[in-house]
Amino acid sequence: MTAPLPKDIITVDQLRALRAAGWIVVREDAIRLAQAHARDEERERRRVAHA
Repeated sequence: MTAPLPKDIITVDQLRALRAAGWIVVREDAIRLAQAHARDEERERRRVAHA
């Protein structure tokens, strides 16, 4: 993964404004972790179903 560009980084004030507007703001690595966890759970579900 490459480092984020300055245009990709939001300021604290921008973050507060997004949250105040009802947006849920998460870091990209948190999204990737959640996706990996979901894949692992799906694999486990299939393994148990075929056992």
